[in-house]
Amino acid sequence: MNLNVFFHYIWLRLPIILIFINSYLVYRMLVSSTLTDIFVQKLMIKSKGNMSRIILFILCSGAILSFYIPNAVSVLILLPVLKEIEKQIEDSHLSDNQIIKIVTALSLSAIYGANIGGMGSLVGSPANLILIAALDFLCEKQFVSITFLNWFLWSIPLVISFLLSAYCVIRYIALPSFSGRINCHFPEQKELTFKQKESIKLFILFIIFWIFHSISHQKFDWYQTCQSYLCLIFVLCFSFRLFQKQLITLNLLMRGIPFRGFMVLIVFVLIMGLVRCFHLDQLAAACFNKTVAMSESATVLVIWVTSISIILTEFLSNTIVSTALFPIAYQAAQMNDIMPLVLMIPVSVASTCAFMTPVATPCSAFVFGEIKRIRLRTMLICGIILNVLCVICVTIWIPVSIPFIYN
Repeated sequence: MNLNVFFHYIWLRLPIILIFINSYLVYRMLVSSTLTDIFVQKLMIKSKGNMSRIILFILCSGAILSFYIPNAVSVLILLPVLKEIEKQIEDSHLSDNQIIKIVTALSLSAIYGANIGGMGSLVGSPANLILIAALDFLCEKQFVSITFLNWFLWSIPLVISFLLSAYCVIRYIALPSFSGRINCHFPEQKELTFKQKESIKLFILFIIFWIFHSISHQKFDWYQTCQSYLCLIFVLCFSFRLFQKQLITLNLLMRGIPFRGFMVLIVFVLIMGLVRCFHLDQLAAACFNKTVAMSESATVLVIWVTSISIILTEFLSNTIVSTALFPIAYQAAQMNDIMPLVLMIPVSVASTCAFMTPVATPCSAFVFGEIKRIRLRTMLICGIILNVLCVICVTIWIPVSIPFIYN
């Protein structure tokens, strides 16, 4: 690949790169202004101590936050709230066993919500970015148009089904049955400061622009020729406004740069290059075909690809699993004359939504490491059940929706 081709590719993909940069800026802005804490606390207050409602609020809060910021970051934002609730529950009349069960249920709701929200947005999980890079690397003769909008078209129904499944699993398996309410006391929020008001305005502007970008990218041919310029101008103006209004400092901005994310991308490129160079993806896909006893049904393939991805992710890094399986899924799709996205998107979803072990995703590791009372046995049981439900949801929805949206 010569330099001209490389720079042309970067220019075509610049809007997606800028989405991630802009999302990172928004995350640092929200942390600096404490708007995320205010949002979650208000939801907690509205629950009036009802544990089922609190779990639902944390589940949905984690999912909503992960739509626009990385899911691991969403968990870090929710952790102080979980610890505060745990502290207040310890002072209640409940037994130690009940407290452990409640804390476990709350912890699982944060893990599940952040993971599920991460797969629902283009910028929510590193696996989604790796998927786009894999498509560009593997699909040499076609340019797959994945945008904010068309990603939502298939992901939102799947996110809703995942959230409903997660809530039922936590509510009826992890949460103990007892009567009464837990009184959680948070400090009263005073009138919004200037910094918080400006942050809200910029956050709304961020949402409006990228929705406009997604719609225009699909509907207007003229927009595709100038989209990189417009997106670059918007991000530069957004950044200028951040510093002009002193909503964020350079020190705070540099403190949270995801260097590990860059390392993952470098490792991904090296692995993908080796796999393609030695034709390992074709060999693995051929073995996959023989093992599964392939039929013409895409549904059978989706079941196997999703199940294998989830099982591997429970014990290995989700980014490494997705990186290794994307070329295999692509070759398997080519051999069976199936649209590659039908098998590659389940890999991305499954590598983000593995729920059983503490090392399955960064979200699981953060919560399990920080919350001392979480019960591993409950996590394993609930994770197995939720994994099975997720495989069913993916198998029913992906083979139907993906060809319709991306064909």
